[in-house]
Amino acid sequence: MVENFFHELSGLKEKLTAHHCPTGSKESPGRDCADLQLCNPAITSGTYFIDPDEGSPLNAIQAMCNFNAEKAKTCVEPTNFEASSHLSFLRLLHHTVEQNYTESCKNADNVKQLQSVDLGQPLDLESRQLSVVMHTPCQSTSGVTTIQLQTTHTDLLPAAPAMPTLTGHSSHLCFA
Repeated sequence: MVENFFHELSGLKEKLTAHHCPTGSKESPGRDCADLQLCNPAITSGTYFIDPDEGSPLNAIQAMCNFNAEKAKTCVEPTNFEASSHLSFLRLLHHTVEQNYTESCKNADNVKQLQSVDLGQPLDLESRQLSVVMHTPCQSTSGVTTIQLQTTHTDLLPAAPAMPTLTGHSSHLCFA
């Protein structure tokens, strides 16, 4: 009976440790990538499960974690939100968000007409709220143009073109 008690106690300890020190597995998701790095200092960049709202691990989503940056970056697909609460919590947990958008040069005007998906408003690329970190302009109509957006107003992203095309592509949203 005493052995059974200690066996149960050991199992409970493992469950508590997994909750307080997530591994990034589906069963033990972190709140974000910084949470995973805090508990696992030797963790390497890669794909892990996160659950920003700390609800059930059943609704955890996959994230690309970049631990090579100054701060751990949590990168998720803009369409990877089973529940909008994940995006809301990521916005609350982080100070900045960035996103790349790539478009073919024949549709390059779409880059100038990006809009906030959640706000449904055009993004002002000249605004102080939004930094255009990088923009590779078109050299010819056969190439591509890429723009990297960064903001501390985390509700401005994700961005998408006002007139969607088959050639445009939004990259991950990266929170830091």
